[in-house]
Amino acid sequence: AEEYSMAAQELYYLFKEATGLKLTFVSSNEVEYTSNAKFIYLGNSDLSAGFNVDLDALGSQGFVIKTKGQSIFIIANPQGVLYGVYEFLNETLSFETYSKEIYTLETGVTELALPNLDLVQVPDIEYRIAFSGAQYSDEVSRRRMRTQNMGDLIVNGGSAHNMLDVIVPYETYQKSNVKSF
Repeated sequence: AEEYSMAAQELYYLFKEATGLKLTFVSSNEVEYTSNAKFIYLGNSDLSAGFNVDLDALGSQGFVIKTKGQSIFIIANPQGVLYGVYEFLNETLSFETYSKEIYTLETGVTELALPNLDLVQVPDIEYRIAFSGAQYSDEVSRRRMRTQNMGDLIVNGGSAHNMLDVIVPYETYQKSNVKSF
């Protein structure tokens, strides 16, 4: 999915900016988890590390970040992996974004200990729409602020105009508000 590629690119460029190191990317078909393996996994399985993550419970934007052995796993559905990468960078390198050009990130990092992470994040409101203006029109800012524009968002097979149908499904509202005349 495109989001996995974006997640890998963001991890690569921001990690390189912070440490000067260029990460190497390989397919999950090329690696196997062992307690001695050293990798950062981005995806929707756990490479047999035994986490048993419920992807349905994470929804489209939730994620799990776990350390096991000498590896980091960022497990989620496609968009959640991207948001998991941002959280991983926040936890390890103080990455915080305000726009594409304005963000904090530790730089000049020459030593970075393997963090012991065990995080699960699922947003209370699954789909978050960017407000209008610069953030809305700039894709990088929008992604890093963990929001979308309506063109990014597909709900029930079509573009979403607003989230009222998701927050208060029509069937629920209609049943509780039927009026007799």
